Amino acid sequence: MKRLHEKDQKNEMFALIEKVYRLTEPAVMDCAGSCDGACETKMTETVLFLPFELEYIMERAGLKESPFQEIKLPSGRYGMMGYEKNCPFLIYKGCGIRPFRPLDCRSFPIYPRFADSSRAPLEFHLASYCPLKDDLSPEYIDCTKKSWKVLLPHLPSDWRRFYNSLCHYQDGLPLQSDKP
Repeated sequence: MKRLHEKDQKNEMFALIEKVYRLTEPAVMDCAGSCDGACETKMTETVLFLPFELEYIMERAGLKESPFQEIKLPSGRYGMMGYEKNCPFLIYKGCGIRPFRPLDCRSFPIYPRFADSSRAPLEFHLASYCPLKDDLSPEYIDCTKKSWKVLLPHLPSDWRRFYNSLCHYQDGLPLQSDKP
């Protein structure tokens, strides 16, 4: 019975991931073409995968083994790409899995700051070290914020706390917040 529940959760999250990926399609920045992917090659960037996002990417990209590390939290196992190594899919001036890249990559340099409650409004920040942070279009900002807001009720509290604790997210610049 637990297996069926887990499969239902996976299917629900896959559908949600597809929804937020579609929401972020208009949010395009030429990161690698503009700064040679500095967040991957010159900065301490850590990517935390959403619940079931690693499995989603592996299925869609046809991967048999994960090239990413996994962490275990009380709510489950999550993929993570630490800053110690470059992304295995970073290719010359681009991303080798661009259609399936994680939301953390899609939304960079914007990231949410989670409150203790999933009902509290999200705060958004900009990574201060991104050379393109001042050139984000309003559409990029809106798509990114909307995606995180759609996900918020589905993100376990321990995942949100861990996301907040990642060291590279400590020096962000506040992004204009929305009124609730």
